[in-house]
Amino acid sequence: MSDTIHDPIGRLRDRLAGALPRAERLQCLLELAETLLLSEPAAAPAIARQALRLARTMNDEPGIARGMFAVANSYRMIGRYSQAILWLQKTLAYQERFPDDLRRRGRIMGAIGMCYYMTENDEGILEYFSVALELSRQADDKAGMIAALNALGETIMFQGKYAEGIEMQLEALALGEELRNPWAMAVALKNLGKGYMLIKDLPAALDAHGRSLELNRSINNKVGEGGTMIYIGEILFMMGEPEKALAYHREALDILRRAGNRLNECRALLSIGRIHMAKSRPEEALDYLRQSLRIAREIGSAGQSIIAQYNIAILLADREDYREALALLDEALAASRLISARGCESEIHKILADIHERMGDLQQSIICYKRHIHLEQQIAGPDVIRKVERVRARYSLEQANREKSRLARRARQLESDLEKTSVELRSASRRLAQEQKTIAKLKNDVLPFTHAMGSDGAMLAQFLLERIESSAATEDEWEAFDEHFQRIYPSYIPALLERHAALSRTELKVCMLLRVKLSSKEIARIIHLSSHTIDTHRRRIRKKMGLDEDRSLTAYLAAIASE
Repeated sequence: MSDTIHDPIGRLRDRLAGALPRAERLQCLLELAETLLLSEPAAAPAIARQALRLARTMNDEPGIARGMFAVANSYRMIGRYSQAILWLQKTLAYQERFPDDLRRRGRIMGAIGMCYYMTENDEGILEYFSVALELSRQADDKAGMIAALNALGETIMFQGKYAEGIEMQLEALALGEELRNPWAMAVALKNLGKGYMLIKDLPAALDAHGRSLELNRSINNKVGEGGTMIYIGEILFMMGEPEKALAYHREALDILRRAGNRLNECRALLSIGRIHMAKSRPEEALDYLRQSLRIAREIGSAGQSIIAQYNIAILLADREDYREALALLDEALAASRLISARGCESEIHKILADIHERMGDLQQSIICYKRHIHLEQQIAGPDVIRKVERVRARYSLEQANREKSRLARRARQLESDLEKTSVELRSASRRLAQEQKTIAKLKNDVLPFTHAMGSDGAMLAQFLLERIESSAATEDEWEAFDEHFQRIYPSYIPALLERHAALSRTELKVCMLLRVKLSSKEIARIIHLSSHTIDTHRRRIRKKMGLDEDRSLTAYLAAIASE
């Protein structure tokens, strides 16, 4: 994969600038629309519609289906969810022409579910993503399974089923790792981080979001990058580092505004407002929170509206504007119950308890506080924590087993490669020895002519001897052998010298050649010594190594390499 997504975008635009056959132009337009979704979503709708028009003029039914899907996804990515759902329903109807394409049908159902997810319609999420997950399993579409597991897992986590939701995210992460899909892994890690935040496991949440941020940056997913930075900022804020959190949120806000992602822009504004609240800057806080609430209402985000409302209510209560604060909290509480957002409901009861206490209504304050405590125990009680830990432990074991299998396969491959290379090295060594033998024979054949011929013949014979001598193994050739040897056995010479530092350079050469299982005669030819001299070297090596008479030198040297 390219380091950034901009290179393929540039290449596709360059191709479209030239003259292309219609079929090829259609494919380029579709690819460009799909690629723009991550880094330039605002530019995607126009390209997608252009592709769809071309597909219709060509009467290309698969191209029309793909173009309709691209148009729908482009609207979804810029937050125009009503239009996206309308286009997806049209695409689903058109897809009836391809009844066997379960994969595409599952993807469309998942995209509709994602629109409901973005507008926090739990009923729509569960309905469409449940069907999408089943279709994706039938089609063995692991990417579709990942999307469905992510959305379903996050939804049921916010309904209080933390262990089940985290288990779905871990399954999605495992599938993403299997596919080596950084986008899928980034989403799963982001949702895992959200799950850990809900059960107040902040270190685990920060780790998951940090890994997600790295993956989003690696694929230049600006929407994912900005959204993940908001979560990291929220965790830092919860850990008592508001200034670091503010820096993350401001950078995220800039990224998301440029990407045209209004939902996450709303979240960034909300988070900045909350930090200003913590730093006792109420006017700045109200400004950011009201901006966030306005966008949340415009895009139909109930969850973001709820959080903005109860934070604004806190600021209003500080001004003793209790009537407006309570009105906002009543509206937020009703919405929280409607979408089963128990975390928000718990927080609202806590704020209500505080306001009623300020107003002197201690009885109502105690009622609200008891409701808050009850919900908190349900959200992160001991049973929930233990269940989550069991899920995480099982995933860790499965991940360790996958890694063990991968390493075993890699070890077998390396062992096979090593044996193959070792055979090649021994073969090359023997060829070198045979060449030395042939060269020695040629020298012996030419030498008598230096005496039997006249001066001219003797000069010719001498010339031939010099050429033959120059063909003999040189130091450069030995260095080439040495380089090849150390590539196969990188730790052999250091290990040998660590045990036996007194070995001479020639003795080291003999050890290396013995390691590749050459005989004394073959070694003699390679390093231009007699077999008798090689045997003498072997005896000296054995003595320096302190080997008994009955112990094999070759076996000892092989054992060093294998340790």
